[in-house]
Amino acid sequence: MVSWNSTDADLLELAKRELIQIGLTRPADVVDGCVVRQRKAYPVYDDDYARHVAIIRTMNWNSITRIFTSSAATGCTNTTIRITR
Repeated sequence: MVSWNSTDADLLELAKRELIQIGLTRPADVVDGCVVRQRKAYPVYDDDYARHVAIIRTMNWNSITRIFTSSAATGCTNTTIRITR
């Protein structure tokens, strides 16, 4: 289980796996990443999640070089994944 005390490598692997799972990148496109732990922070969830992801999928991915993710499970960590196309 991933938690606040997880290693940076484990958190980066989780972020990579989740981005691939929802179709926002491919494994070969991931270059590297970093983790920032933010105490007393929490990601915001809303009922329009699916619509927001659909909008992201319509973007020109050739111009995107970084994806920022946030995880409530880790209480809260922000993970930056750098990708290449």
